Amino acid sequence: MMPHKAPHADTRNHYRLFQEIGIVMSLSVAIAVFSIPMRASNEVMATETPTEVIEIERVEQTQQIQPPPPPPPAPPPPREVPDGADIEEEVIQSIDLDLGAEVAVPIAPPDAPAPPPPPAAPPETETPAPPPPEPEPEAYEVFDVVEQEPVLIGGVEGLRARVEYPEMARQAGVEGTVYVQFIVDETGRVLDPVAIRSPNDLLTNAAIQAVLESEFVPGQQRGRAVRVRFTVPVKFQLRDTRR
Repeated sequence: MMPHKAPHADTRNHYRLFQEIGIVMSLSVAIAVFSIPMRASNEVMATETPTEVIEIERVEQTQQIQPPPPPPPAPPPPREVPDGADIEEEVIQSIDLDLGAEVAVPIAPPDAPAPPPPPAAPPETETPAPPPPEPEPEAYEVFDVVEQEPVLIGGVEGLRARVEYPEMARQAGVEGTVYVQFIVDETGRVLDPVAIRSPNDLLTNAAIQAVLESEFVPGQQRGRAVRVRFTVPVKFQLRDTRR
């Protein structure tokens, strides 16, 4: 047989009653606590912080007593002068100042009249400035050898057609070759012709005249026209017309 409690001693019979009583008491305590008025505390807690104390010690100044200055030296005792000795008296020079005396002030003589100014020199005539020197002719570079030589327009046949055999040279039977040197400028004109070799002056003049009447295609150097020194031989020869 299992043991069991008596019905009057079994607490489980009153469990629900005890639970309700506990809930009511808990609610009552909570209501009572919240019904008490709460006052804000205005008290300020003062905390004392440790401070550092600095002590100042007063030093009393002592008055230094200075000793009195030494007394001045006593004057030397008077020197005894024997009887009969000559005593030299100190002579003090005095200057008599007469405040009523007149002071002579030298008076400068009146200014002499200034000498007349020297006569003015005649105005210098400006010498005219010398005329500016004539500008030197522009020097052109003349080439002896170029990439492209001048070309005689009309060729040798055209030059031969312009040559006139001098009548006097023909009658005298003068023949020969004249070497004419000249400059072909950038436009192809003939400048400064001169005979560097000739058998006769008559033939020289005829050859130079024929060259002056000629025209050339100018020489070229690096793609541009330049002045070129040129030489042309002009041959004079008589034909035998008796055959």
